[in-house]
Amino acid sequence: MGNKDIILSGKNIVKDYGGNIVLKGLDIDIYKGDFTVVMGASGSGKSTLLHILSGMDSVTSGEVFYKVRNIQRAAVARAVIGRPGRNDVNKKGKITAKSTGVCKININVCYKTAKNSRRRKKLMVNVSVKPKEDNGLQTFKIIINKKEFDAELYNTDAAKEFYKLLPMKIKMNELNGNEKFYYMDKAFTEDKGKAGTINTGDIMLYGNNCIVLFYETFQSNYTYTRIGYIKNPSGLAEELGKGDVEVSFSKQTMEKRL
Repeated sequence: MGNKDIILSGKNIVKDYGGNIVLKGLDIDIYKGDFTVVMGASGSGKSTLLHILSGMDSVTSGEVFYKVRNIQRAAVARAVIGRPGRNDVNKKGKITAKSTGVCKININVCYKTAKNSRRRKKLMVNVSVKPKEDNGLQTFKIIINKKEFDAELYNTDAAKEFYKLLPMKIKMNELNGNEKFYYMDKAFTEDKGKAGTINTGDIMLYGNNCIVLFYETFQSNYTYTRIGYIKNPSGLAEELGKGDVEVSFSKQTMEKRL
């Protein structure tokens, strides 16, 4: 680009929205006097990039420089080189509290006015922290030939309905060399979806009353409602064997859960 000055640059920009990576290690230099166009398909991150370069949004990692100033190092309430009059900005985040109650959070906001003078504001936010409800549906145990397996439930209606029936012992039948099944007398609430990858230790509902315990990992196009899964299925296939088998399901005691 000859001797042109870089007026705006981004180095290794990453933007991750809860696992959805929109920008991945992007580098960009914008030179003084150039007319720059950002092109791409819908959803490719054009608007996200512009918001980050203007200081209206933050990066997950990386740096953005306006001339020599790193504009990602401060909480900026408007763009450093943004549009006059636009002073609103939305930020999302998560705070993990160690105890319940009400706390106050002080936020220092630094911004520039349309006349390029620096201003600072202090905001105070009251946050109420409530205890997480323990509905007792998180964990349960499975016993096969006296060996215990710890399991966790999915957040489905069928899982909650299944948990209410515990403890119970059922004789599960062999099928296909990868699963055991049992038809319940009760119908459960279905929330079916394509299984895709079935993992060893998955517990699912087939139809509205067939409980299935898988002891192999494989791909499937069948639809199931998720009930739960064994956290450490090591040795599960050996305990289940190749024939029919008795399996016990019971609620986890508080001592075990802790």
